[in-house]
Amino acid sequence: MNLDISYEELQAMFVSPSYKKIVSPYRIKRIQKGRHRFYFTAIEEKINFYISLTSAVSKMLPNPHLSKWRGELGNVLADEVSKTAAHYGTLYHIIIAEFLKKGELDFDKLNDEVCDYLVQVGLPMALSSEWFERIHKDMLSFFQFVIEKNVEPVAIEFPIVSDRYGIGTLIDLVCTMDFNGKRVNAEVDFKSGKKGFFEAHEMQLIIGRDMWNDLYSDEFPITHIFNFAPNDWRKTPSYKLKNQSKSILNQSYKGLVDRCVIESWNTPTKTVAKGKGVFKLGQKSLESNVEIRTFTDFIKEKENANKKRK
Repeated sequence: MNLDISYEELQAMFVSPSYKKIVSPYRIKRIQKGRHRFYFTAIEEKINFYISLTSAVSKMLPNPHLSKWRGELGNVLADEVSKTAAHYGTLYHIIIAEFLKKGELDFDKLNDEVCDYLVQVGLPMALSSEWFERIHKDMLSFFQFVIEKNVEPVAIEFPIVSDRYGIGTLIDLVCTMDFNGKRVNAEVDFKSGKKGFFEAHEMQLIIGRDMWNDLYSDEFPITHIFNFAPNDWRKTPSYKLKNQSKSILNQSYKGLVDRCVIESWNTPTKTVAKGKGVFKLGQKSLESNVEIRTFTDFIKEKENANKKRK
């Protein structure tokens, strides 16, 4: 049965060897079907779920403009547009993370990486010429930020879960950087869109900072949080960098985030159903023809299969 469910174990792309205590207390994994994404830990026979930070924030701060856009465009087309945009954003994150880890990027090989990614995710190669130009400009914007702010990475694409909030996420970048004439400990969240930043982006940073500091404040306390996005520049690489450290949401977010646990957002309700066997006219029950699977069922099968392979 093809459940179209993705399942992966997550590991930080990079953690600076200068910070040996920045180690996750869990083996964190992620499962997703469509827009339903959860992080989880499997400790012995117990599976603990954590709703993704993006999903949690969309519940806390629904975007009326997004709902209107989907209504005007239609859900099917809106899903396709959103999916393509999300894939570009993922590629942008991957290339940034690879650069920060290796300390270099070869622009002559960048187009090949774009083509490989399009094939990997099943998008048409017709997008390649548009994406070639965009990724080159966006990476130059990012490099301008790295130069101007003297960015030094501490952790890249770092998976983290919070038992306090019931939330899981990947933190894009934890680093030291220059800001307002001093060196600061920062979390930077990358956005690939050009339309600016919204309340949801602020909320993601605030919660991500708290999740990090709950675990690692003794080793590397995050004091500043920023949204980064490339500009659609013409002559000189430029970018947007917004300091969200003093966002008004810092004073009001706790009641919103508490809803995650109170209302059990971190408990997957999604099930996958399929028909099986033969149904005959005159049958009085569907019991022998219905198969229903939950995320928990799927995870347990995967975990047991992994144990047998070991």
